Amino acid sequence: MAETGTERPPRRSPFGTPPPGDVRARGAIVQVDGAGAAQAAAVCEDGSIEMLAIGPDRWLAVSDRPPEAVRRAVAAAGEAAACTDLTHARVVLRVAGPDARDRLSRGCPMDLDSVEEGGAAATMLGPFEVVIRRDRGADAFEVYVSRSVARSAREWLQGSAPAEPPTP
Repeated sequence: MAETGTERPPRRSPFGTPPPGDVRARGAIVQVDGAGAAQAAAVCEDGSIEMLAIGPDRWLAVSDRPPEAVRRAVAAAGEAAACTDLTHARVVLRVAGPDARDRLSRGCPMDLDSVEEGGAAATMLGPFEVVIRRDRGADAFEVYVSRSVARSAREWLQGSAPAEPPTP
C-alpha cells in the first residue's frame, strides 16, 4: 500500500519524548478544600480513596477511581467542601531506594522524618512546589508535582540539574 502522506505522526509528550517510566498514573487526584478531619476519615472508610492532608481543611484525594466518584464520596461524607480535579494537572514521581531521603532532603526545607508513614505534606523541593507523600513501611516517597514542570523536577531529582540556580 502506498503512503499518501496523510498519516498522522505518533502522539508525543509536550517535551518531545515519551513520558518517563516512573510517572505513576492514577485514576484521580482531587484537591478538596473545606473538609474537616471527620469528613476526610469518612471518605477514606472503604479504602479506595486516600485523603492526604496538605493544609488546614485542605486535602489531596488520591484514588484509582475516577474523579467523579471521588467527588461523590466527598459529598456523601457530609460537610460542604469544594473539589477540584487535578488529575491531569499533576504528575507523580516515585523516589525510592536507600538514597531517596537524601535526594529529597537536598532541596526540601522540611524535616522528612516529621512526615509519618502514609502521610503527606505540601512543601518546596528545590524551585518546585510539591506534595510529598511518604510510603508506608518503605524508604520511598511519591512527589506530586505540576505537569508543566515534571520533566525539570525529574531531572532535578536525578541530579542532572544544578542544585542551586546559577548566579547572574
